[in-house]
Amino acid sequence: MKKQSRYSERSLRQNIATNLVLGVLVLSVATLCLSPTEKTVETEGVGAEIYRFASGETQGVSLMFNVYWGTDEVYRILDVLQRYEAKATFFIGGCWADDNVDCLREIYASGHEIGNHGYFHKDHAKLSLVENQKEISDCNRFIELSLGVAPTLFAPPSGAYNDDMLTACKTLEMKTILWSRDTIDWRDKDA
Repeated sequence: MKKQSRYSERSLRQNIATNLVLGVLVLSVATLCLSPTEKTVETEGVGAEIYRFASGETQGVSLMFNVYWGTDEVYRILDVLQRYEAKATFFIGGCWADDNVDCLREIYASGHEIGNHGYFHKDHAKLSLVENQKEISDCNRFIELSLGVAPTLFAPPSGAYNDDMLTACKTLEMKTILWSRDTIDWRDKDA
């Protein structure tokens, strides 16, 4: 009985800690995105990169999550977003989605936008036009087979892109989405 009780307490502490970290992450991203930035690119149109959307006088935050691993964390993020009635764009890696179709479907069913993050997380700045088209369209095809809708947004892994990637997106009638603030959460592994 004591082992089971300790496990339950430890599990409860871990869940509380995870929820606190996710809450702080959401608030941090919101704060960073609302603070002034020197780099403001208000580019419109298919095939052009977008860092920030010009929306008149309305201010807001767009949350985006790039998903290639951490399925358990994705479910926790979904719980936090639901709790705060927030929506986000999930840029999906095709190879992750291939192993996590149920999670992909839950993201979409929860009302979140689905974007493309490439099939194998390649450096798109080093790919040719044909390689970019294949990497992006393979991911689109898988997502469309899984959800019945194809993404129209592409976020290149690591923000790496070149003219061939922009041309590939234009050819595929997709918008390239980048970010004005980066949490760099992939770099720092501490709590």
